[in-house]
Amino acid sequence: MANITWPSELPPPMSMEFQPEVSRESFTSPFTGSVQRQENYRRWTARMSWPLLTAAEARVMDGLIEDISGDNALLLPLFHRDQPQSGITAHPGGIVDSSTRLNLGGLPHNHVSALTRGDFITVVDGDNYLLNRVAANVDSDGIGDAFVDLTRPLRLNIVGDTILTIINSPVCRMQVVDRNGYKITTRLGGATSAQLTLREVW
Repeated sequence: MANITWPSELPPPMSMEFQPEVSRESFTSPFTGSVQRQENYRRWTARMSWPLLTAAEARVMDGLIEDISGDNALLLPLFHRDQPQSGITAHPGGIVDSSTRLNLGGLPHNHVSALTRGDFITVVDGDNYLLNRVAANVDSDGIGDAFVDLTRPLRLNIVGDTILTIINSPVCRMQVVDRNGYKITTRLGGATSAQLTLREVW
């Protein structure tokens, strides 16, 4: 599966809903009868719309949809989302476990709030791009290392400097949901609008 970058000829969407799919489960204790509820965050989804595209932009959109309706995936930039304030790019300096903690190196030394709660980061492992968010403010130590707590499990178990975490330009690896995941409408006079729904792929 090849990764495709956002076409420079296509403008960002005028509106974009970006959120994780959430499944809710309830468990009842057979001993106490108490009920526990758990929310599981799964894949990210994006719903985008363009109320007006030029004829040239509509052709680019057609080509993009064709490219990511098969085996290819789009590295979607996070349009209309706040970017991390730090603008830091860091390489992992140790073990990345399969829970919700990431060990980073290469940050500024003794930096307060090198990353802030809510920052998006993308963990890159080969062709896989895993989007996540920082769960709490992160301060680096005297050599620029820090543990970063994330809002979702990493789904990886990698040792060493085999991945890269992109801090200042996070992307999400996505495909068209299904044949109902896009709609291009051309009205009389040639005015074209488009809607596109994407879902994260791993």
